[in-house]
Parts: sequence; structure tokens; C-alpha cells
Amino acid sequence: MAIAAQYRTQDGRNSAHATYAGQMIEVVTGYDINEDRYPFHVYVTKGGVRYKVDCKSAFESNKDAALDAGLGFAAHWIDANP
Repeated sequence: MAIAAQYRTQDGRNSAHATYAGQMIEVVTGYDINEDRYPFHVYVTKGGVRYKVDCKSAFESNKDAALDAGLGFAAHWIDANP
């Protein structure tokens, strides 16, 4: 299932917001000058509770890849935690 997300950029912070299986997803990324790549963080709101999805060492080479990878992590987490 493809996830249709809304993308936003503010103050160097890039984010994607989407709904998947009735749950809200937020993926946040920004360029890390020390790593020369884009780390990303994934949050899922389920039943009014916001969870940070554990995706350690989550880096991509560009902003779009980071946001897409984060959406994939979120979908997998939601499917594994119904």
C-alpha cells in the first residue's frame, strides 16, 4: 500500500505527515553536517498516544530518501503492532 504524505519544510527541518491504517505518521529529517547525510526520526500516533519508532542508525544520503525510508519504517511498525 502506497502512503500518500504531505511534505513540509521549516527552518531546515523537513517532515512528512501521513495516515496509514488509521494511524498518524510523522517523519522528521534534516541535514547533519558532521555525518554528511540525513538522519531521520519516526513518530506514530496510535489511540492518542505518540510513539517514537526505534530506527537506530537511520540515515539516508538525501532528504527524499530519508522521508521515504521513515514512512516505510512507520508502515512496518504499524503492521507489526496492530
